[in-house]
Amino acid sequence: MKIATILLVAVLVEAITEWLKLSVPKLDDNTPWIYAVTAVIGIGVCFGTGAGILSAMGVSCPFWLDYIMSGIIVSRGSNYVHDLMNRLTKVKEPEYEVYGIEEQHIEPTDAEALG
Repeated sequence: MKIATILLVAVLVEAITEWLKLSVPKLDDNTPWIYAVTAVIGIGVCFGTGAGILSAMGVSCPFWLDYIMSGIIVSRGSNYVHDLMNRLTKVKEPEYEVYGIEEQHIEPTDAEALG
């Protein structure tokens, strides 16, 4: 399994979680059990896609344990993916504005005009 696969699964878990939060008004980032919901989604996605991080790293364990652990890892990673996407898509506002500066026209001296 490649890093791109793990990242894709994390993005998928994040997308499902965000959709669920929009669909269920009581479910938001301040809900204390949002991590449990995200973990269940991550475990389900790992079972559904067969994405086992531990077996890919050479750890010998039952497939179901691999998918459960991978789902928990991916669910935590989806939060970091979410934060990264927010930072990348956030439009940066100017930190300050300059007031009172007018365009000034300065006439060249005779020496500058000649060359």
